[in-house]
Amino acid sequence: MSQRRFPTWRPSACTLYGGVARCDVTPPVGIYARMWGAAHHDRAEGVHRPITATVLAMRQRRDATPLLLVSLDWVHLGVEEFTTLRRPLLPLVDDDASRIIIACTHTHAAGLMSFERADQPGGEMIAPYIASTAARIAEAARLASAHSAEQPCTLTWSVGRCSLAANRDLPSPTEPRDLCGFNPDAPADDTLLVGRVTADRQQR
Repeated sequence: MSQRRFPTWRPSACTLYGGVARCDVTPPVGIYARMWGAAHHDRAEGVHRPITATVLAMRQRRDATPLLLVSLDWVHLGVEEFTTLRRPLLPLVDDDASRIIIACTHTHAAGLMSFERADQPGGEMIAPYIASTAARIAEAARLASAHSAEQPCTLTWSVGRCSLAANRDLPSPTEPRDLCGFNPDAPADDTLLVGRVTADRQQR
C-alpha cells in the first residue's frame, strides 16, 4: 500500500530577533468623535471596546538598530499627527525615520484624531490625547525593542490577491472632483501581503 503524500508549501522566510508590546490608547469620553457627516452626535458618549496600539520591533542581530512597526487603532493620520507620534520613537532607531512604520487599522470607531478639529465640540481634548498616545506608544516601543535584543524569531511572509479590492474614486458627473463611490472603470490594487513573526523555542 503506497503512502499518501501531502502537498508542501514553503513560504519566504528569514531569521531575526523580535519583540512585541501593546498599550491601551482608548480616547476619553467626551472627546470629538464624529466620523460621518450623517452622525447625530459630535462627542464620544462611552467606551464599547478598548483602542490599542501594538509595536513590533525587529533586528537583524542582537546589537543591530531595530525596525519598528506600529499598528494603531485609528482611522488615519495627518502629517502633523504622524510627526507627533513618531518623534519620541526616533531615539530608539538612532534618529533614522526610515526605520519606523506607523500604520492605522482604519477603524471608524475611534474618532477622528486631528489637530484641525480642535474647534469642534470635544476638540479641545484631541491635542492632550494625542500627546498621551505618543507617550504610551513610545513606552511600548521601548519594551518591544528591549525584548527584540533577546528573542530569536522567524519571519515568514507570502503575497497573494484579494478580490474585495475596488476603486472608490468615482468621478462626479457634474463637477471636476471625485466622489466616494465604486468606480468599475478604474483598477484597484488587490495585492495582499501577509507576514508572521514566530518566537523560536531554542536560543541560538
